[in-house]
Amino acid sequence: MSNIIIGFDPSYLSKSGKKTHRVGYYWSGVAGKAKWGLEVAGFAAIDPILNTAFHLNEFQIPPREELESSGTLLLDY
Repeated sequence: MSNIIIGFDPSYLSKSGKKTHRVGYYWSGVAGKAKWGLEVAGFAAIDPILNTAFHLNEFQIPPREELESSGTLLLDY
């Protein structure tokens, strides 16, 4: 039996419009700065023995302002 790890990967998506729900400034690790767009959080089940991963779920992360106004931390969300 192998050990399964749950992986978390926040990803930045570029977006030029202003009418998309939850669009805002998010950190882009590739650019090394906050950029206008969307951020999604992906989860996967990873098997390091078989060197495979299976996508489990992905959801859109709200902007920091929305989290702060509701008194919620990103980890709680």
